[in-house]
Amino acid sequence: MEQLKMELSLRSFFRDFNAPKFVLYSCLLCFFILLPLRFDGTIELNYALVFLPLWICEFIVFLGAIVAAISFVISPPSLTESSLRSDFYGMILCTGEHGLLILFEVLCCHKLQANATVDELPWLLVFVPIFALSLLSVVVAIWAIRNDKSFELELFFSINIVQFVFVAFKLDGILDWHWTIVFIPLWVVLSLSVVGVLYAFVLAVVLARSVHMLASQRRQHLYSALCHTLLVIPILVFLLLLTGKLDAISWSDDEPVSQIAFIIVCAPLNLALFCLILMSFGARGGNPWWFAMRAPFCSFLLEACPCLKQYANVSYKFRSSSEHQHITEDFEKQSLQSDRSIKFPLRPVIPFRSIESPDYELKEAYFCKLRTNHPDKGGSSLALFLVTKAWNENTRRDYNIWLREQLLREDQGIIGQQIVIDNTVERIEEFCSCGGGYILEKTDIDRIVNSAYFECPNCSLCLESDIIESSVMHCIFKTEIRRNIPSLFLQSHDIIPSSTVGCAVSVIAHQYRAGSTDEQTELIELWDIGGSTVHQKASVNFFEGATGAILVHDLSNKKSESNLSQWVALLRGESSLPSVISSFTSPSSSRFLLSDIESIAMPTLIVGCKSDLAPERAKQTAYDRIFLNCQRPISPGSTNRVILSKFFDSVVERKKVPGAGDKRRRTIIT
Repeated sequence: MEQLKMELSLRSFFRDFNAPKFVLYSCLLCFFILLPLRFDGTIELNYALVFLPLWICEFIVFLGAIVAAISFVISPPSLTESSLRSDFYGMILCTGEHGLLILFEVLCCHKLQANATVDELPWLLVFVPIFALSLLSVVVAIWAIRNDKSFELELFFSINIVQFVFVAFKLDGILDWHWTIVFIPLWVVLSLSVVGVLYAFVLAVVLARSVHMLASQRRQHLYSALCHTLLVIPILVFLLLLTGKLDAISWSDDEPVSQIAFIIVCAPLNLALFCLILMSFGARGGNPWWFAMRAPFCSFLLEACPCLKQYANVSYKFRSSSEHQHITEDFEKQSLQSDRSIKFPLRPVIPFRSIESPDYELKEAYFCKLRTNHPDKGGSSLALFLVTKAWNENTRRDYNIWLREQLLREDQGIIGQQIVIDNTVERIEEFCSCGGGYILEKTDIDRIVNSAYFECPNCSLCLESDIIESSVMHCIFKTEIRRNIPSLFLQSHDIIPSSTVGCAVSVIAHQYRAGSTDEQTELIELWDIGGSTVHQKASVNFFEGATGAILVHDLSNKKSESNLSQWVALLRGESSLPSVISSFTSPSSSRFLLSDIESIAMPTLIVGCKSDLAPERAKQTAYDRIFLNCQRPISPGSTNRVILSKFFDSVVERKKVPGAGDKRRRTIIT
């Protein structure tokens, strides 16, 4: 019998691990093991020791909050880092909630240990912190929704406030109800949870038969349904056993359920907590402010222990014996081909559609491939999905380019394109990963000595390194062509950076929403406005009809960044007089820019040049901005490229909105 295919990835573990949930659920599991043993009389420990796991959890919470508060006072985040500030406020609110929890735990521990009567310490008074926490959780949950934060703890306490009231009155003897009636709010919540689990299972089954989703996405829905089932069903069984046990004790029945030990009653609950511990390894999230880490726990751990970056970034794949044999045969074939390629250098074979191939042959090949990969004949649904997508004549090339780009980005992180040629090549026709194309004629190839870089006008952006105050934007795509002779760097004469006098206009073709169904090519005009004081009066004339702005400053010169506040004032329409562009000597100018940059009505991107001269300033990111080394182009697939593409998408979307501008051109101020 063949083994199933399985992959164990430590990289996914470090990326998805949620440390706060792991600590909380582990402490709760230890507590709900000790408490039933104490109720059964198996152990005769003081209740203070029984509550020790909860004390440890609360100690970790308060210690982490104190360290984070000290770090916040010493080095507060800037005003524009709203995400970090909201995370800190969320940590403070969570600490306050745990303060009410520890007050309830202390009162409950004292009540159980002293065996106090109702007159001395009623349960209603013990539950007062829980009542306050439930009301506070409603407010915190609303704040979390508005700030896009998680609120699982707040949701639990806010929906169970009625249940807490019923339990407190029942323990004090004010309510003479059966425990089955007391737990009605929990029955309602669990019933809704069971309905949700059934819906998740139905959805997972439907998506499992879909050919329009990747296998990893289908497995994710199935795993989610299974995990929530293992969470809801044990809790439901625990509530049934607990209800029968408490009713038997209250009414002094001699039923068999009254003879069940508390440790057995709590066994389903412990199973659910164990499932929650396992789910914390893939839960992600977590507040980055605990213990002043300002980063996810695993990211902080990798930075603190550099050796883990090398030894923990591994994955193990377990395959069946037949699959392993196929992989071995493919490896041997590749080895033989590589040996032949050393002796006889060959050009890479690029599949293309022959002009002589009629349509019926292509259709016949398509349907043969479709029948071969059909799920009824053992083919995977992913292969079937790829075959159906590859047939579309209009989107086939774009889809292949997109798929190759995704694979390169997954394997290498940065996309580069390399063409290997020999001495007999007369002409080269290639497509860029962005969808554009270029042609190299014989005259261009003869000028290449060892390697050369050619530019695609659809991809990259590089800023002029000589005149930073009026940087010229160039779209550069780098393609490296190698030969076995000396090297030469070629660059077209018409794109050599030069200083801007007044304004320089260029047009680029941008792939709007690349890789999606709404992908289309949009032409964008770049108006590079000179920042020299000689052209101050003419600068304002180019603002009309603009739908986006790129503000450029020099990272090696702090005054250059502070001067951006003058351009911000012009973009906001506060003044059109040339006197607005003047020298600002106040150190608060940069703070003014950081606090008011989002008030500009149009999409705005901040570009910092000369990152190689001031790398320490390039790390101080406050909002969407990119930092460039002017001697290097932007690599396709890099973070800067992604930010730039999103900025251009927002510019196009703004132009599509009615009333965004009177002119039909797409204009960007630089």
